[in-house]
Amino acid sequence: MASNISIKFDGLPGSSTATASKEEIELLSYNHGITLPIASNAASNDTRSVGNVSHQDMKIVKMADKATPQLCAACCSGKVLTKATLTVRTTKDNATTKVFTYELEKVIVSSVSYSAGTSGEITETVSLNYTAITWNQGAVNNSAGWSLEKNEKTK
Repeated sequence: MASNISIKFDGLPGSSTATASKEEIELLSYNHGITLPIASNAASNDTRSVGNVSHQDMKIVKMADKATPQLCAACCSGKVLTKATLTVRTTKDNATTKVFTYELEKVIVSSVSYSAGTSGEITETVSLNYTAITWNQGAVNNSAGWSLEKNEKTK
């Protein structure tokens, strides 16, 4: 069964054969976080933030596939991948719908780690560092973005 989460890198095909995610990399899960430093002793709510926002690397978990060697090489070389788009979909009554997409720009693979059990199936956790991100909700025109280079909203 095809995964409902996939990622596509410009110039780096994955193994998915599903119609909605052809040649993308199927994901088991992903994790991402954003933190804004807050002072709890601020005099007013307007002055509680005390620094710049911090973006964690986007972490993806996947099975080893045909993209694995290229992701490892990109990590070793520090190669900048122009764009990556992570897509979350739902499937209901054989219809697939985009729920959310994350568009990452100037992506560097910052780490790759592996694990396997007695079944011999290899899972990988890949960390992606980026300079800009855009969040898009489903098929509606609801998006926002942030440039880490400029520390400002882009959309």
